[in-house]
Amino acid sequence: MARHCPTCQRPVLQSDTTCWQCGARLPSASPPAEAPTPNKRTQSRKARELLPLEPLPPGEAILTPDTAGPPPLIVYSLLTLGLLVAALFLLGQLAAPPLLQATWQDYPPARWSAVTEPDHSYTLNVPDAWPWQMNPTLSPAEDLLVDLVTRPWQTVARDWEPIFLASPTAQLSPDAPFVLVLRSETLRDLPTTEAFAYLQTGPDSVTITNLFIEENSNRTYLGATTVSDELRCRQHYVHGRGATLLVVGCGQGVLFGQNLRTLTPILESFEYLRRYLPKNSG
Repeated sequence: MARHCPTCQRPVLQSDTTCWQCGARLPSASPPAEAPTPNKRTQSRKARELLPLEPLPPGEAILTPDTAGPPPLIVYSLLTLGLLVAALFLLGQLAAPPLLQATWQDYPPARWSAVTEPDHSYTLNVPDAWPWQMNPTLSPAEDLLVDLVTRPWQTVARDWEPIFLASPTAQLSPDAPFVLVLRSETLRDLPTTEAFAYLQTGPDSVTITNLFIEENSNRTYLGATTVSDELRCRQHYVHGRGATLLVVGCGQGVLFGQNLRTLTPILESFEYLRRYLPKNSG
């Protein structure tokens, strides 16, 4: 569009600030403002916002993500409690006696064998030359020898059950040394210290000497030497939670002393593996 001087009405250029004909000062000329071009993205977004929403079917609601959870304090408390329970369980397992205490003395010497009961109730070492049997069936004559062995305990228990027998003659005989393991459920209520006090005032028909207590976890026992009608025995009273075991090595008269070097390693190798389990534990 042409521009004219407002004073003399002569034509002037758009960039002139003074009329070159009359010298009048020209007002500033600003270009006409252009209409902004709408943004296509803005238009499409506004168009979508203006679209009508479809109604939901009856009985349905808009599902929103469940971002709410338990407070962090509760989560941390549960984790801490779980760690404490695990730590206490681990400490309890570490404090429990091991199932089997293995030392260099546990390895049987030459021409000896380790014998373990099938359900792992006990284990001991015996010479290969000694036949042995578990849960033996005894003859009446052998029952008399068992009565002599258990005579120190007959006032507190009479439920002794033979569960192991080893002897050079494969049977109980006054003419040969033997090792016998007996089991009593009655004496599970008589701990080692009380059994010690009981033997100190034992029956007059039995001579009891060399009383001592050996403290060694699964091998803790009350030791004693007994004499009943010339039958001499070294006895280990092994108290257990489910049952108490009596491990004895015996010989008639001087036969006992002559075979003590064999009887002692057998008795000292004995380990009661299930002494800490209750009566009906498998």
